[in-house]
Amino acid sequence: MKLKIFSPAKLNLFLSITGRRSDGYHELETLFQLLNVGDEILFEYEESKVITEKPKIELFFSKKTHHHKFTRNITLHPKEDNLIIKAADLLYEFAVERNLKRKFTDISILLDKKMPLGAGLGAGSSNAASTLIALNQIWQLYLPVDILAKIAVNLGADVPIFIINRSAFATGVGDVITPVDLNERWYLLIFPNKSIPTQALFQSNLLKRDYPKKTWHEWLHSPYFNVFTPVASKLFNEVQEAIDWLTNYSEPFMSGTGSTVFAIFEDHEQALNIQKKVPSMWWSIVAKGVNSNQLLY
Repeated sequence: MKLKIFSPAKLNLFLSITGRRSDGYHELETLFQLLNVGDEILFEYEESKVITEKPKIELFFSKKTHHHKFTRNITLHPKEDNLIIKAADLLYEFAVERNLKRKFTDISILLDKKMPLGAGLGAGSSNAASTLIALNQIWQLYLPVDILAKIAVNLGADVPIFIINRSAFATGVGDVITPVDLNERWYLLIFPNKSIPTQALFQSNLLKRDYPKKTWHEWLHSPYFNVFTPVASKLFNEVQEAIDWLTNYSEPFMSGTGSTVFAIFEDHEQALNIQKKVPSMWWSIVAKGVNSNQLLY
């Protein structure tokens, strides 16, 4: 049997830090915009081979060869620190601990990687969420969305947004989610071939952590900004270079902790025309902002 799932990318249209908790986590306010572009993940399994022990998970992926070409070569992915494997393990442990009715089977997973990692697009988080959604169905756990989202937050603060599959305003550590309807506009995304370690930005002394809190209504009447942009552009020249280039054509923004910068367009053709001018050394794509995606197909 085969199950294919779309693993969408996201943008943070704004991102503010309003404080830091005693446990070290940061209080955020952000607007997640889902996109109609992302990775694809294929799950293969034998429905008749139900097992009682822990399932074997094999993960393969289409290997990226350089900044904007991906081969179709299937390469075994190292399992350590991989969110797909962690998601599968977490769901298995949840089901066993609660003695849920289930039909565990071994799974072979092929990740068709189209989005760059370390780019502020939520690629790894989306892959983890997609794995939870797919295995919830394959293993016949039938957990509701709210339970899957609670499991997902253990994998990362922005993983639940992909479980809920809605563009949303998020607060807390990114886990208090309010779905919102956004205008479906077009975005030009530029990845300047620099993966940024999130931890480096959160630990930076340059990071401002005390912006005043705003309601969603207040944000609707406020200019958008990303608290990480001045830090990322200071620490990584590639980000500043992309921002400087995009400034010639439109107002630039940065997504998440970077390094993807983007511009917003009402017109698809205008976004495509500017994409044609993007320096060939950078990865770029034009994507449509959506309020939700069809995931399983």
